[in-house]
Amino acid sequence: MTGDRESEVSAPRRVLRSAVRPVTSYFDRRFEDLHRHVDHRADALTQRIDALQAEVERIGSSSTFETLAGTATALADLTDTIRRFADRFADRAGEVADAFSELLSRAEAMEGGAVDDAGGTES
Repeated sequence: MTGDRESEVSAPRRVLRSAVRPVTSYFDRRFEDLHRHVDHRADALTQRIDALQAEVERIGSSSTFETLAGTATALADLTDTIRRFADRFADRAGEVADAFSELLSRAEAMEGGAVDDAGGTES
C-alpha cells in the first residue's frame, strides 16, 4: 500500500514539475548567468587586490626606503659642498676685484697722475 501511496503523491508532483519546468528553466538560466557574472567580477576584484598588494609590498620594502634615504643623504652632502664652494668663490672673487682695483689705481698713477673725483688730473 505504501507503493500505491507514493505513486499517488509522486504523480501530481510530476505533473506540477512538468507544468512549471519552462519557468524554472528560465530562472535557473538567469541565476546561472548572474552567478557567472558575479564570479567573473569577484575574480577581477581578486586580481586587482593581488596586484595592489604586490605594489604596496614592492614600495614598502626596506631596501627602497634605504635607497631613498641614501640618496637624500648624498643630495644633502652635495648641497653643503656646493654652498661652501659658492661662499669660497664669492670671497675669492671679492679678493680678485680688490686686487684688480688696486692694480688699476697703480696703473693710473704710473701714467702721470691720478684722476681726482671731479674728473680732472691732480698736479
